[in-house]
Amino acid sequence: MGYKAAVQVLKQADVLKAKLCKSCDLLTDTEIWVNQQQLQTIYHQVLVLDLEYALDKKVEQELWTLGFKNQISTLQELAKDKKNPKRQDFQALLSWCLEAASGFYLTLLQELCTTFDLDLPFRRSGAIYGQFKSTYNNCEQVTTPQSSSCLYICQYCLVHLGDIARYRNQRQQAENFYKQAILVSPTSGQPYNQLALLEASQGNKLSTVFHYIRAIAVKNPFPVSSTNLSTTLTSAMDKDDPIIEIQTKMSVSKLVRLFLHIHGLLRTTTDLDQAEIGVKSINATLTALVATQSFTSDKLIKMVVINMYALWNITGNDIMKVEEVTKDERKACQLILDLIAGSLSAFLLPIYTLKNDETLLEYYALPAIKLICFWVEKSPEILNDAVFTNRLQIWPSFCKLLNNIQEHLKEFKCQAYETIPLAEDKELQGFLPLAEPFKSLNFKSDTIQTESPSEKHIRAKRLIDFESG
Repeated sequence: MGYKAAVQVLKQADVLKAKLCKSCDLLTDTEIWVNQQQLQTIYHQVLVLDLEYALDKKVEQELWTLGFKNQISTLQELAKDKKNPKRQDFQALLSWCLEAASGFYLTLLQELCTTFDLDLPFRRSGAIYGQFKSTYNNCEQVTTPQSSSCLYICQYCLVHLGDIARYRNQRQQAENFYKQAILVSPTSGQPYNQLALLEASQGNKLSTVFHYIRAIAVKNPFPVSSTNLSTTLTSAMDKDDPIIEIQTKMSVSKLVRLFLHIHGLLRTTTDLDQAEIGVKSINATLTALVATQSFTSDKLIKMVVINMYALWNITGNDIMKVEEVTKDERKACQLILDLIAGSLSAFLLPIYTLKNDETLLEYYALPAIKLICFWVEKSPEILNDAVFTNRLQIWPSFCKLLNNIQEHLKEFKCQAYETIPLAEDKELQGFLPLAEPFKSLNFKSDTIQTESPSEKHIRAKRLIDFESG
């Protein structure tokens, strides 16, 4: 029943689509808005009646493009034109259009969740509360879709709700919608790409690169993210300020700029001699900045992840297989490994300056250290590389850390938390370079609170497990 009804309803869209594609005056032609609302209603019905058929016909894409995006883009351009005497009218119409779009997608999302009784992280299934019936008027005609299709369309709604909030300069709300979209399907790249756009608008290049990488290194990558990443890293390569000498003192902001400049060179495998000087500069200055807590834990994690991705982008899932790549790519791999080993050393050396009490478990570099350990687990032979073996201070520092934290784990019952992901793990769910070590974690479980006393103990226990393994 659902399929036949959906086919009949969708046939009504053709005439409306033709009308909407014609040029018109958005201020005076009221027919365009009538046609648009009728088309929105049709697409809404088709998505609920037979979601599989609708997705096959790319109804959700036409809904966004013809139902909203084309008009929004036109109004955005007209509202920006300061010479246009009707600029304020276009701005008012744009605000109305964005408000209507937000309401439409919120209603559609609610309808889909109720009709298909979906149990999402931010919206629990009605069955949990004893609600079993759909509220959709024609529920007897609805074709039950696959769960993967349900998750896809819900994520699609959330992404566009985020886009609409972004157009309205509601940055926090946009970020919340994108993060909810990630919770629905962490292996889909689009919401990460949109988060990157959000960060780019704020000028945060490190976070922009991080989120483009997240959009690429997942099971279902977002196609344009690779181009976006290349563009961002190219813009980070300051041609007027080439890397010509090793620096031994830098601010955090300058180090981050140099870090992104290096990754631009590594991604394009151009001027790797310049990249090598940059890597030596970062490794020479990072320890002091970490020791003075000039970074945040989040920035350290992002830099570690960018390094992991850069190597994965060249070698794939087997970081030891570099014989099949070009000479320049082999050198790029070696420089990336040097960055990773240098980072691990920089994170560990400040251990000698920290108090050996409970606060040691709160050392802000521990999440980044743990992620590197997780990454090494799948190819432990990487530790035999000269970039690790030549840094003689790594393992004594690591042993001191483990010996000290063991004293604070005597009363901790770790068995109940063996499969629970920590905050940094949840942030990287679906990230392909860490897919293998993350297999032991249950991301569907109810995780502990970030500020819970247990989280720091779990992290410490996993570091000890890495050493003993």
